[in-house]
Amino acid sequence: MNKSITYLVIGAVVLAAVAGAVVFQQRQGAEQQPVSQPEQQGENTESGLMDRSVLYTNNGYVPQAYSVKAGDTVTWVNQSTNPMWPATAVHPTHTVYPGSDSKKCGTAEEQNIFDACKPVVSGGQWSFTFTEKGSWGYHDHLSPNYRGTITVE
Repeated sequence: MNKSITYLVIGAVVLAAVAGAVVFQQRQGAEQQPVSQPEQQGENTESGLMDRSVLYTNNGYVPQAYSVKAGDTVTWVNQSTNPMWPATAVHPTHTVYPGSDSKKCGTAEEQNIFDACKPVVSGGQWSFTFTEKGSWGYHDHLSPNYRGTITVE
């Protein structure tokens, strides 16, 4: 009788583990569904450069991938109910975009790095002008699983 109970308990644990793994995979798959990129719209700024926006929602950045030209300014607009903190990868050092480093926050160099350096409240925005060509990963410093990529041509 003890062996039967032991096998039942082991079977229940294995079944629960498999069910948990399936649920986890389904949630991960749902979070990683490609987001359709809305038509890129921009306005000419006073300098004649294009100003482009990335929205921060309760589900992350939209669009997650964005292409701009060198010299374009991208503005992150917080439409979520939480603060955002866009910054170049890699969390938490923010050193992927050339010249960027979280250690430069609060210094005279802060305005030249791809890092908001502080939370941006709901309804707020933060902008950065990309001068270096390449593909630049970024994330939300407060919710590092929210990521995106800016490709500068």
